[in-house]
Amino acid sequence: MTTPHGDCGRDWAHWRTIEGGYMFDRQALVEAYLYAVGQAAPGDPMLPGRARACIDAWPSDKEGGRAHMDKVFGALLDRDILHCPHGLPVGIDLARVPDAPWIPSGFLAGPAMGSGGSPWTRASLIALERVIRAGDRVLEIGTGTGVLALRCRSLGVSCVHCFDVDPIARAIARFNVRRARAGREITVEDPTRIGCSSSHSCLIVAVSAIWEILPALRVELPRLLNGGSVVASPLEGLAEAVQLETAIRDLGVRPVDLVEQDGWYSLIGRKATD
Repeated sequence: MTTPHGDCGRDWAHWRTIEGGYMFDRQALVEAYLYAVGQAAPGDPMLPGRARACIDAWPSDKEGGRAHMDKVFGALLDRDILHCPHGLPVGIDLARVPDAPWIPSGFLAGPAMGSGGSPWTRASLIALERVIRAGDRVLEIGTGTGVLALRCRSLGVSCVHCFDVDPIARAIARFNVRRARAGREITVEDPTRIGCSSSHSCLIVAVSAIWEILPALRVELPRLLNGGSVVASPLEGLAEAVQLETAIRDLGVRPVDLVEQDGWYSLIGRKATD
């Protein structure tokens, strides 16, 4: 019996993150990509072999392979394609996504961070509930899946401008924003596109670790209105939380509160008004 991919079987690979990651079927992924960019028709009998040849030609080094995956998977996400022409899914999301009314059906976490289930994200979600006001203009650095932006939208903000250095994260966030039909309120861009406006009333910094928070705050605080709120994470343990509380005072930010979930913290601050 032949497989749906002809003589080419499924070819699984795990894109790992600490939230679970994503299982890719490379065969389905590349078949979908060739179809998406107009290089193959769904019924093309040569499609499986052509996809296999593309996979065999991928860069073997980690950096080159990641860049290639960014291109292929990002192109599919931007076209809302998650199945190959044979009808098989290109992957399986392994992240734990909570059941919440503001998380859209089909929400994807996968290889981006911010499933909504991790303790540092849960702490930031609680922090946002404490500081967001209807009509706020929000700037988010490190949007990941867009989960925090979607929560802001559900709390009644006027807009969220999201930025992330990772092209896959941007593609996933845009995908999730479309799933939520939130394109009028949420935009997702490369950080090089950040403007100089200081009209934001809330700044979210959700990066990989504490040592990335202060550099991001130094750059982005001028875009925050005086008296505006800051929500910063992740902070692992009380020692990191206290360390950041001390450091942000030198930037003109007053610590207001800490939110803890399972030993991880999100800091709430307020920019000085003078």
